[in-house]
Amino acid sequence: MTVQMLPATLRSYYRDTYTTLAKAKVAEVGKDQDGTYLILDNTIFHPQGGGQPSDQGWIELDDQQAEVKKLVVSEGIVKHYCEGTFEIGQTVTQKVDKDKRQLHARWHSAGHLLSNAVNQLYPDLQGSNGHHFPGAGYVTFEGPIPQDLPTFKSEVGLLVNSLVQQALPTVNLWDQPSRQIQFGDLPAYPCGGTHVANTNEIGLITIRNTKKNQGKLRVGYNIE
Repeated sequence: MTVQMLPATLRSYYRDTYTTLAKAKVAEVGKDQDGTYLILDNTIFHPQGGGQPSDQGWIELDDQQAEVKKLVVSEGIVKHYCEGTFEIGQTVTQKVDKDKRQLHARWHSAGHLLSNAVNQLYPDLQGSNGHHFPGAGYVTFEGPIPQDLPTFKSEVGLLVNSLVQQALPTVNLWDQPSRQIQFGDLPAYPCGGTHVANTNEIGLITIRNTKKNQGKLRVGYNIE
């Protein structure tokens, strides 16, 4: 069976950030220019995308443990690149590095909550893209850039941490053309990443810097 004939991989991480151990069946074993890969009927591994890095972890069968070195998604199918001896139809165990998963979820949720805070204070600024890698997070906004950026930084920092302390629940919205993420009653955003259960799990958010570039405003952030 060719990869194109396989059904889309069920991506369990959409609905549950906290599952880091799960069974799956091997749907395909293949090799391409990137190496040997497995396609599973379902996956808890998040591939890099939407500003979030890939999960790390292992796929296990009996006494072999294969490190997942790379994840690629194409036309809805997730390829898990790893070395090992696997066959179609075998049941394997997926193990995601739970500490990395939680860290990535915190950074991703922080970026979305930062967008909510900016939009609440400066409605004409709209987030256009984000980068949520640990230690290098930022969100880029388009619209009229405030003249007083120190005040902007202070106001946004106060509001976003107020939202953190409110422990707003994270809601997955599925009645849209694509999955959307919402914190409490704040505006929702389309998203394919992993998120914390409530905003209090993010921790303190600090605005690292603000940079103007080609008519856009980039807001860098950290979490503690």
